[in-house]
Amino acid sequence: MSNSRIYLVQSVNDSKRLVRATNPAQAVRHVARAEITASVASQDDLVTLLPTHKIEDASASSEAEVE
Repeated sequence: MSNSRIYLVQSVNDSKRLVRATNPAQAVRHVARAEITASVASQDDLVTLLPTHKIEDASASSEAEVE
């Protein structure tokens, strides 16, 4: 990686990782891929979680938040 830099990726619980990447978004994606999964919510998931969790609208957030 010729145009890479080392980024400090820090989570809200203060865990820190040093990641070599070409941009901050790539560094965050690298860490997220190792720590986060996503799948379609089942009806059971919805019944269990909706009383205590709100539905977040990902299309309402901007890419600027990541970088």
